[in-house]
Amino acid sequence: MKILSPKNFGVYRASEFVELCVQFVIPLTELPPKALYARVGDRIIPLEVAPDGHCTSAHGFKATAQYRLGFGLKRFVFVAFDDTGIETVIGIRYIIVRNEDIGPRVSIPRNAKNLPNGINVIGSLNYEFGLGEAARGMVQAVQRTGIPNAAILAPMVRNSVKCNDFDYTRIGRALEYKINLFNLNAPDMSLVRKRWSRVFSNGQYNIGYWYYELPRLPVSWCEGFNGLKEVWVASRFVYDAVHAVSPIPVYIIPPVVSVVAPGVVTQSEFGLPVDKLCVLSVFDLNSYRQRKNPEAAIAAFKLAHKKNKDLHLVLKVNNAVRNPQAHKILQEHLVGLEAVTLITDVLPRATLTRLQATCDVFISLHRSEGFGLNLAECMALGKPIIATNWSANVDYMNSENSCPVNYTLVELVETIGPYEKGQVWAEPRVEHAAEYIVALAANPKLRSEIGGAAKATIEALYSPTAVASAIKRRYEAIAGRL
Repeated sequence: MKILSPKNFGVYRASEFVELCVQFVIPLTELPPKALYARVGDRIIPLEVAPDGHCTSAHGFKATAQYRLGFGLKRFVFVAFDDTGIETVIGIRYIIVRNEDIGPRVSIPRNAKNLPNGINVIGSLNYEFGLGEAARGMVQAVQRTGIPNAAILAPMVRNSVKCNDFDYTRIGRALEYKINLFNLNAPDMSLVRKRWSRVFSNGQYNIGYWYYELPRLPVSWCEGFNGLKEVWVASRFVYDAVHAVSPIPVYIIPPVVSVVAPGVVTQSEFGLPVDKLCVLSVFDLNSYRQRKNPEAAIAAFKLAHKKNKDLHLVLKVNNAVRNPQAHKILQEHLVGLEAVTLITDVLPRATLTRLQATCDVFISLHRSEGFGLNLAECMALGKPIIATNWSANVDYMNSENSCPVNYTLVELVETIGPYEKGQVWAEPRVEHAAEYIVALAANPKLRSEIGGAAKATIEALYSPTAVASAIKRRYEAIAGRL
């Protein structure tokens, strides 16, 4: 078979798989390939071939397949063959697969009978996103209990930037204790069962720690219960959703909210105007723009800015590069607004805390939250927060320690990621949020009073000490039966 230029072939990482993709053209006088495959060592991987364009002088084709990664150097040889059985090598590609590409190697015991009591805290500890931060907080709380423990990286790759602020010298390489605490949401458990199947048959006591942001758990998530003995959740809101369908016990174990207030920090450090009241919003576009609803926060700020020009909006956006369409929509809502600073750079944990500390007010007009970590962190720093008065954040928000925004429950008219059509979430009242911004801007004493109450609430409910106490109580109940 005669292959014409141009021809393109490649190997693209996608979680634990690589995507194999081949594009090529052949003369019109040639018959299409009967089949196309890739050779990887002794393995043969068939590729699905489909037409890919047509011109007056050639036929175009595209072939794709998935291949589960293993460690080491891989050599992919792309081969086409025709009806006569003649093979044509289209091209060769190499890829080096490292631990960080698909998750670490972890030693899993064959039998848990002789393992000591203790907790293996498993999670995406090495990624900069909400579940990763929650997992790192859980490690901190478990270590404070005095319970024997190990911190273990989950066997998966995330679509997120890596976290550089965790002490990776504490990472273990073996599930050395009887209890596994998976700080992973229900859909992640299917991958754990594929990669670490032995943990579900060796007698270890497996616990899931889940978050979800709507009142009804998706049916597909129920597979996550398989192999677990119980589930922990962060809030009453998530408890109600999980408990309604759970075949196993569900317990509320609060997450850790631990931020250390920095020393002297000024708005000029981030290029912010020092003579304005700065209103901060932090959100991750990986967590779905429609749910985080930054457009509502922008709209509320615009209304408040009409009444008070001494306001400045600060938007800290995570994973903007990975979500270009959502980022574009966000920028469209900012057109014409000059009193705004948009930060898309990856900020180390300490720098993000400094940004939270230097701003005066935090706003989140989300449609739903499974906990609301950024809200709680800003409260821990003594900041007044303006937030939708619905979902998990009502566990720690009230009219004395925050500014709860009125809302209307609306039905989802389309499925958005894990949020199914027909479920409900909140539509916050933008005008109410704007009223709060104006009132807080005009009254420093009010900001101080609300911020002080906020800090006390978070310390009482979510400090490492408070969470460690909750974990220890539950651990002692479990360990007594093992």
